[in-house]
Amino acid sequence: MAFLDELNTYTRKHIVGGVVDNVFKNDPVLAMIKANRSVKFTGGTKIQENFLYAPMAGGSYAKGDTFDISRRQTATGASFDPKHYQVNVTEFKEDIQIFNKGENAVFRLIDADLQNAALTMSAILAIAQYREGQTASRTNEMNGFSEMLNDGSVSSWDGAAYTTYGTLTRGGTVGTALNSPMTSPAASVSGPITYKILEEAYNSIVIGAEHPDLMVTTNLGYSYIKEKFQPQWRVESQDPKIGFNSLSFNASRIFQSQYAPGTQGVNDANLGNYLASAGETLFYLNTKYIRFWVTDDAEFGFGFTGFKPAQDNTQVAGQYLATCNMTNQAPRLMRHLYAITG
Repeated sequence: MAFLDELNTYTRKHIVGGVVDNVFKNDPVLAMIKANRSVKFTGGTKIQENFLYAPMAGGSYAKGDTFDISRRQTATGASFDPKHYQVNVTEFKEDIQIFNKGENAVFRLIDADLQNAALTMSAILAIAQYREGQTASRTNEMNGFSEMLNDGSVSSWDGAAYTTYGTLTRGGTVGTALNSPMTSPAASVSGPITYKILEEAYNSIVIGAEHPDLMVTTNLGYSYIKEKFQPQWRVESQDPKIGFNSLSFNASRIFQSQYAPGTQGVNDANLGNYLASAGETLFYLNTKYIRFWVTDDAEFGFGFTGFKPAQDNTQVAGQYLATCNMTNQAPRLMRHLYAITG
């Protein structure tokens, strides 16, 4: 310890209460899906999402014709594993039981660390939702947008094409039922966003009354859209539940996320990779068919294990846990664009 002069000997520090977050960012998609499309996983070995992939046999006939009455399978299910996430919190018993207490504790160390753990978990999941969970290095991760919004042949924003989704092969028995549009217009914009691309991509996933209700891009992508098309939009709003501002486009709202992949994203060793060096991404989502599954177990459903003591020292450690996954029952009603430049 440095030798104290008289001023520091007789004068206390003025420590401002609270801790300001200078680390974490925000993602409206995860917040909205957790708020509106969260489903309890009550047990079982898998999550199964069922869908139709073929019509029944039928057509015109003449009087006296013999009908084909063979049984035709028209439905199946995609299977997903719940994925496990943890954030560790470690403390020294001396710090929390001797030093950080009483009138000289401006704020509780445990409270600050547990809040940090919750923010860390949210950031990890927000980044993971834009990626995939089926390649060898990511089988423990959520089955996110890059694999769900693909057609099995054209690369997603992360540079890979995903021939399967929910363990089912795209283009096989199920045909195109699990395909998200990657052409007309091309998913890889490889240049500036135009109104033509924005509109045609939107309508490529409008079927009957079904349409995207949420669009999300990066901060820079949001600026590109506003700079080019702001005169055509007159409606801006704020979601009352999560407090994010948005633009209205057709029957959808456009939000900006600091964790959507883009050129200003980073490959964060602690949280995940959301760098897309080729340009900004833009996701068109129909949230009616997206589910965020969370176990109904109190501990593994965003709970804390409690502190567990070490056997050879005074450290205690506990984990903030989440067992969850994200599924998409209708990829054909959603899509994404990427490599958007100014």
